[in-house]
Amino acid sequence: MVSARHGELLGATSGNILSLVFAHAMRWTAAGILIGLLGSLAATRWLRSLLYQVPERDPWTFAITVAILLVVALLAAWFPSRRALGVDPLTALKQE
Repeated sequence: MVSARHGELLGATSGNILSLVFAHAMRWTAAGILIGLLGSLAATRWLRSLLYQVPERDPWTFAITVAILLVVALLAAWFPSRRALGVDPLTALKQE
């Protein structure tokens, strides 16, 4: 039998699994960021009186917030997907 990495025996390579996990995570992240940006833009009208020396629609604040959320989402998808790649697929299927 030719040696293969985990996942290739069932038709999926490690790259396929990683791209699937990251695509799924980024879809949810993009939807959350879009909803959050729309909500924050709508809320700035009411929060205007609470802001001190910051424009109500500061682009740097929005950009940094989005960047931090993307990094956290990538890390949240990275660690479990790397752990999942180390599991033998046949062992995982036998346990279910």
